[in-house]
Amino acid sequence: MLIWARSLVIDRLQDMCDINDAKFAYIYFDYKKQAEQGPFKVVSSLLKQILSQYPSTPNTAHDLFGKFKKRLNLPQWPELLATFVHVCSDFAAGTHYVVIDALDECSEGENRGQILKLLKGLRQAKVRLLATSRPYPDDIMNTFNGASMVEVGAHSTDLSDYVALRIEEATRLRSV
Repeated sequence: MLIWARSLVIDRLQDMCDINDAKFAYIYFDYKKQAEQGPFKVVSSLLKQILSQYPSTPNTAHDLFGKFKKRLNLPQWPELLATFVHVCSDFAAGTHYVVIDALDECSEGENRGQILKLLKGLRQAKVRLLATSRPYPDDIMNTFNGASMVEVGAHSTDLSDYVALRIEEATRLRSV
């Protein structure tokens, strides 16, 4: 079972989706959990998150589940990928948002290559996509070529402010 943390961005997006009848899914990559975050598990989790927000299962997903039941095994990667992209591109069901955090922590090569293929498909389908990554992986930068990018970085005062806060808290605790 994949467990995902939450963030302020996710909480705000969920509130917005609740108001606007939109759907969203998210994942946080962790370099320590490569085995748990392979492409098949990631897309399965994202699809499950999106489908849980529908009042009834969309036909495309229903068809995939029907094939799965008949064969008694998991769907093939191309079927799963196509189903997820198709479900997310159903604009009649509202806007779909997908958030991918720490994409650079997805192992380079096979895993990240398949995830980047998914993201290219979502971009082509005009799905609202937010991905975070360090700026240096060329494969990631190429996938988002032409997309809006915002560079976020720490300020020199961030660390000193943090240390000062921790010292103040420790001093306060000792006096108690």
